[in-house]
Amino acid sequence: MKIRLTPRRAYIPTIVFILCIVIQLRILFVVPQEKENRPCDERNQVGRKMQEISKVIPSETVQTNMIYEEWLAEFKNPLIGVKLTKNITKFLITGTSMVKNSSRSFEYFSEEAEPRLVSIGILMTESGLIENTFKTMDTLLEDNAGEDRKKFRIILQLSMRDADLGAKVFGEVMKRYGDFFDTGQVHIVHGPAELYHRHGIPKETDADMRKEILDHALLFLYSRNLAKYFVQLEPGIVCERFIIRNILKIVSRQKAVWFGIDFGHFGFIGTLFHSTFLQSMAEYLASRFRIENINVLLRQLYLTISKRSVTFTNSSPCLHHDIERLKSRFRFDRGDNTTLLKGDNPPAVINTTMETFGGYSPIKAYDNDNSTFFWASSVGLGDNFRLIFRSTVNLTRVIVTTGGENGEKDRLISGYLRVGTNYPPCSNLIRRGVFVRGYVDTIEQGLREFPSDINCLSIDVTRPQRQWLVIRDIKIFTRKADT
Repeated sequence: MKIRLTPRRAYIPTIVFILCIVIQLRILFVVPQEKENRPCDERNQVGRKMQEISKVIPSETVQTNMIYEEWLAEFKNPLIGVKLTKNITKFLITGTSMVKNSSRSFEYFSEEAEPRLVSIGILMTESGLIENTFKTMDTLLEDNAGEDRKKFRIILQLSMRDADLGAKVFGEVMKRYGDFFDTGQVHIVHGPAELYHRHGIPKETDADMRKEILDHALLFLYSRNLAKYFVQLEPGIVCERFIIRNILKIVSRQKAVWFGIDFGHFGFIGTLFHSTFLQSMAEYLASRFRIENINVLLRQLYLTISKRSVTFTNSSPCLHHDIERLKSRFRFDRGDNTTLLKGDNPPAVINTTMETFGGYSPIKAYDNDNSTFFWASSVGLGDNFRLIFRSTVNLTRVIVTTGGENGEKDRLISGYLRVGTNYPPCSNLIRRGVFVRGYVDTIEQGLREFPSDINCLSIDVTRPQRQWLVIRDIKIFTRKADT
């Protein structure tokens, strides 16, 4: 009897088949581990939580908060350039701590059940502003009483370089507002005078502008958690009665999400901000304190965060106490037909890289005639309009108006005003103004000092625009070299 043997390789398909069946049975009957179930459970929990939240918070509120958070997240993005050096970071931390410790009023905030609706910040950098500061504080405290007064607080920051002078001014302020200080209605704080010299800020005019930027940064950091809204006022500004009610009306009229609102069109009088932005604003200012002045930087903040120009109120709840001074600064395209001041406009050669339309030549922007203007049909990034003076000049003020008669059409969307003193002319230009709604006035922007012996003034386009450009007036005011 023969026994037939099957080759070993004949069993391989059978073994593979059996293994496949075993694997399938294991997959079907083995219970998944806990960590495998977790993602599904978490998704269910998150979904239920979002449903519960949506029932409690109105959808409009959620959407608005998300927009502000997106703005803030984008603002903190390093690509925008908010980069703080170790030196500046240390200044902000140390300075904020010193400012807080200088005011007993800060303790009252932690004892209150809820923050106020509005905090009003006033920065006084020199003793000569004390009377103007008193005018501002008196109108706020005297014209608002009872429940209206409970909705706001005043933060007065004394930022003198001389610590002894600051202590003297503090004593005068306490004599006048001591009762309000004791109740926490008024916070009086000191800027860290001893810190400035540690951070390379010498005693000179340009340095004062840099110091003011850091002063505002500390004021913003101090005020960030004191109220829902923050109002920045300059000394000498007086406000109407019921300031809080007026602010709420202004907020209610806004149809879109906003970052800052300027009070009227009279220049830098008062600005309303969301307190949400104060810390990021402080970091932004501190990172650029060597470049610009405070008013120009705040204008750049509007464009950085909200991607649009300044929001203005049609009527201002606050005005400068010297109303005649305001009238001279009121522009025709705001609805006033007052003739602008005639500039000195020293002789100059005019050059431009923009394409001139028809007979609207560049000289018509510099002829002290409001009825004539320069008209460019093509405006691109990097274009400029330059005055090269026949002899060097010392400037005190520059006003440039762009746009049509109503100020809205054909204006400069984004640009800088720069000056130069080097040779050849128009090399190594220094920024001395930023166009806001097609307009720049160096005095309104707080720039009262210029370099000596200027030989070039340049209007530089910083963003391409589709619409044409009208430069209506360039007014230059000078002083003699020996004055």
